[in-house]
Amino acid sequence: ADAGLSVQTCHMAELFLAIVAYDAQETKLDCAVALGSENRRSHVPMPLADCLQVWRVPNAFSVCTIAILGETGLGKVSVPIMSLGKQKNITLDEWYTVDPTDLGTHARLRLLLHLRQGEGEASGVPESFEQLCHQLLPAQEPSQPQPESKSPKSPEPSPVEAEAVEERNSNGGAAAAKEETDEDFASDLQELHRLCQSMLSARPETPQPPRGPTDDPSPSGDDDAVNVYDEALAQLLAQKEALERESTELNTHWTALQADQSMKHEVLAEMRAERLSILSTVEELQAEVLDTTAELKEAQASASARLATRR
Repeated sequence: ADAGLSVQTCHMAELFLAIVAYDAQETKLDCAVALGSENRRSHVPMPLADCLQVWRVPNAFSVCTIAILGETGLGKVSVPIMSLGKQKNITLDEWYTVDPTDLGTHARLRLLLHLRQGEGEASGVPESFEQLCHQLLPAQEPSQPQPESKSPKSPEPSPVEAEAVEERNSNGGAAAAKEETDEDFASDLQELHRLCQSMLSARPETPQPPRGPTDDPSPSGDDDAVNVYDEALAQLLAQKEALERESTELNTHWTALQADQSMKHEVLAEMRAERLSILSTVEELQAEVLDTTAELKEAQASASARLATRR
């Protein structure tokens, strides 16, 4: 019943996450954060605008996975949502070990975590979380507008020329926007491909069957699907590891409870044996009291008879 309640409650849970620091010598670091079906890219440390975004928690068994991308290595941090349930509505400032990592055996990631859970909570960013973000993250200076260059005024075009120029500008702007979107999408695909290749390189390689001369290489369109499946596999493996850790903790707690119960049963058995012994002793003492009372009554009767005879 408690597990079902926690799962239902986590449907309205929100997570606020901020990456504050990373104790490695890398100067340029990126990160990829995944929670449920959401995936976001950012930098290390996180910009303040990325820190103030909310993450929807799908269920109590979700795991927030943070992949660190650098020039010389790749690390990963898994934060089970179940471990934050005991400290909900509190902003946590903790260091997490990055594993696996090529940057050193003691690489750690400093995170600000705030799990908001339950009905009736105020909307918006929690005040304590926002204050810590402003204190720990470096201030970001707004970009300065570039001064406009002064150029001699050109003669105003005719209405027909103005309409033609506007049409060319609209077409060119749409093409430029489409080109920029395609470039961003291509860069994101490259980064995801690099992340998946790094994760796959950390796993043991399986021998591939020899390819025949007539076999065609896989088309480029399948690479994107493979990358998506590999990323989903990485998230599922992280959730599996978190569930295994939780299962180990629960088994340990269950073993301790069983040992405590058996000890209490032994103590109870000893107390019952001692109680039976005390009851037996009391019964023997009561029998002795009754025998002594009967003897006293007989002696009293005998003494009364002797006195009567002497008189």
